[in-house]
Amino acid sequence: MKDFEPQRRPSVLVVQARTDQNRARAEQEGMRALAEQAEVALAFVNPLTEDTHNWANPKAMLTGKFGMLMTGSSNVDLTLATPARARYLAQATSLTRQAIREGSRMIDPLPVAGICLGHQMIHQTAGGIVERSPVHAEIGTGEVRLTSDGLQDSYLVDVPLQRDGNRRNVIFAHNETVTRMASGFDVLGATERDPYSITRNRGIFTTQGHPEITDPTNLRLVVEQTTVTK
Repeated sequence: MKDFEPQRRPSVLVVQARTDQNRARAEQEGMRALAEQAEVALAFVNPLTEDTHNWANPKAMLTGKFGMLMTGSSNVDLTLATPARARYLAQATSLTRQAIREGSRMIDPLPVAGICLGHQMIHQTAGGIVERSPVHAEIGTGEVRLTSDGLQDSYLVDVPLQRDGNRRNVIFAHNETVTRMASGFDVLGATERDPYSITRNRGIFTTQGHPEITDPTNLRLVVEQTTVTK
């Protein structure tokens, strides 16, 4: 009998933004545990610490990938001129632009997700505006009101958020936000301070909140890093 290779799991490209290698590895371990449940493989890249990837050829980086995820981070603030911001933009902008191009196409769009920093980076790259303001700062648990589109969105159906009609409780940890949404996106959810808290453009899903945070220890760490470093 002919031997067959085990079926390869679909691979998702994860774009981190961590300056601390230990923090990056811990984040990877947690995400791999979730990916194992979803039966997908993860490939990690970090614009802040890695120069070996072909950042100048983003199409090649996405070839063969089932999707792309851009994570949040307290190490990069898109509104402040820091070395970390400069490096992140230099390395990740072309990849983000390519992901937007593939994620917003009419036929067979690439699944792309942006969380917190990823949400901001996607909108800024697509022509939106990200600003830092105490008015828009959200730290801790907040309430998101889903729009009619949000209530029917396939990405939000299985997200483990506390439900109350069209309202969901989400963890936030940011001092800056998207103040002008990029063209082509629809609003799926809004908060009292942020009218563009959850958005969608075909295959592209972005959220300013952190639906992936369920451990109170992780929440305390994120809040502490956000309030201290930003």
